[in-house]
Amino acid sequence: MCDCLNTIPQLIAKNLQNQGIDIQGMPYIASRECFKGDFYYCAVALETVLFQKYKKRNGEIGTKKVKRPLIPKFCPFCGEIYVKEQK
Repeated sequence: MCDCLNTIPQLIAKNLQNQGIDIQGMPYIASRECFKGDFYYCAVALETVLFQKYKKRNGEIGTKKVKRPLIPKFCPFCGEIYVKEQK
């Protein structure tokens, strides 16, 4: 598994410091702990906004805004698959 969640923020901070920008702390990349098969892994979580339909008590159809993380199977930075398939 790749180490992009640790190395990319360091590279971003170093690049910003080289441009003369004062950094307080490290840049943050949203991630979530995931489970697949027998593996727990940490993956980049892209926040998505969905509009979900639901039926109200009076029978009308309403929509509500729902935020959910989209967790890709591949690292968006290096392209490596998060959990390799077991053979």
